[in-house]
Amino acid sequence: MTNTDRTILSNMVSELATTRALLNCLIKEFALPEECLHYTWPEGMQGIAPGSFVDGGQWKGIPLTISLPNQQQFFVLVDRRDHLGSHRYLSDVYARQGQGTWRCLAFAEFARQLLTACEHMTRARHHE
Repeated sequence: MTNTDRTILSNMVSELATTRALLNCLIKEFALPEECLHYTWPEGMQGIAPGSFVDGGQWKGIPLTISLPNQQQFFVLVDRRDHLGSHRYLSDVYARQGQGTWRCLAFAEFARQLLTACEHMTRARHHE
């Protein structure tokens, strides 16, 4: 493995871990208390199994949809329903705004959309 390969792999792992950490914060700090989290397939993605976990030829995973007040939605497959938000993520995170198309976002775009949603929810602007 070359240094370039290691750098790319390190970036991928760190972005995945950070995405999961940000999603955990969103779920535990807002989606659960505000009842914005639902274990259902979102409209427009019914029955599609995006990059999910396969075990013995069967799709595994429970759909988790977060619908925020600014019409931002996030979707991911999880291993179980948990009222405390302790999930194992089994797929990429998908997002859409309003009735737009579901997309698997690059890390920077996911972070931007999440920050925009948080600004809307708190009515505060963050300059970080």
